[in-house]
Formats: sequence, C-alpha cells, structure tokens
Amino acid sequence: MRPLNLDSPGIFAGGSALGPCFVEEAITQGRGAAAQAAIYLERQARERPMVKTIAIVNERLCSGCELCINACPYHARIMDEEFRVARVIESLCAGCGACAMACPNGASRQRLFEMQSILEVIDTALWQ
Repeated sequence: MRPLNLDSPGIFAGGSALGPCFVEEAITQGRGAAAQAAIYLERQARERPMVKTIAIVNERLCSGCELCINACPYHARIMDEEFRVARVIESLCAGCGACAMACPNGASRQRLFEMQSILEVIDTALWQ
C-alpha cells in the first residue's frame, strides 16, 4: 500500500486531495508526500543526471561590449579585463537566455540550444 502515491510515477498527494480529513492528518500526509517526492527526485537524479543549461561565450566573437553583463538578472556575468571578453560564473547562471538575446555578435549562447540540436528536435517532431 502506498496511500500517498497516485497512478503516475512521481506524483504524490496528501490532505484533502485524497479525501476529507482532519488538519493534523493533512499536515502529516503533506509531510509524507514531500518526503516521497524528495526520495523520488533523488533516485531520478542518480539514474540520469541533469545537464544544466547554462550560457557559454565564444571568445573569438565577443567584442567586450558588456551588454550581456548588464542583461543578466542573476549577476552571473563578469568582464575579464585581461582578455576583454565576458565570462560566465556557472554556479550563478540560471540559463534564462537574457544574455544570449542581448549579445549583438552572437558570442553568448545557451548550451544545448545550438542550431543542430534545435533542428534535430524539429525533425523528430515532424516525423512522428
């Protein structure tokens, strides 16, 4: 018996989503559902680690205009004064793409969003 699990894997419920119950029961079920979700996510991360979609900079195309630095809402961009190119602080980058949109030279790009990858996804969608 798994009273908090629903039919789909990775979806858990508790409290009034399962039926009428007292507040104490709802709190306990909510905690249990949260624990089950954490266990499920941890197992999924072990089985297939997620690749973080972060920004990258092509240093040959970067002109040092600092537009990407100003556009980044997470302050994940800095200017390398020695080489006069933008750098990405990977631990701060959330992969929002604002820097890639602001870059006039196309030097800033999102990892995993290269043109070849996008065309492969489109081809796969069209052939199914």
